[in-house]
Amino acid sequence: MIEVTDGFVATAGKAVVGWANLDGDEVDQLYVDPDAGGQGVARRLYETIEALARANGLDQLRAVASLRAEPAFRRFGFREVGTDQVAFNGLPFTVVRMAKHLDRPLPDQAVVRDGRGRDVAG
Repeated sequence: MIEVTDGFVATAGKAVVGWANLDGDEVDQLYVDPDAGGQGVARRLYETIEALARANGLDQLRAVASLRAEPAFRRFGFREVGTDQVAFNGLPFTVVRMAKHLDRPLPDQAVVRDGRGRDVAG
């Protein structure tokens, strides 16, 4: 059960084109509409999540990525720590467990706001 999570939504005009959550130290539900792919939406969502994680004092992030999402997480600096088979609609589905150590400082210009519009980093 998720008790507390920080969620972020990406929009283009009035349309939602992506979202991501930070649940403890796990990047959860990083999703971008395929029609918005290749426009930096996933990167901006991830950078927001990482900045919040750093502001919260985390030194590592984890993710459970689909095979489709795994290359994006690699581009964000994650490494594979294992694979699992999970059931999805009754069929086996391979996921990649990934992790990233947060050992670099935040850029000076980074600004992250929580769901209430308050600055949490930067």
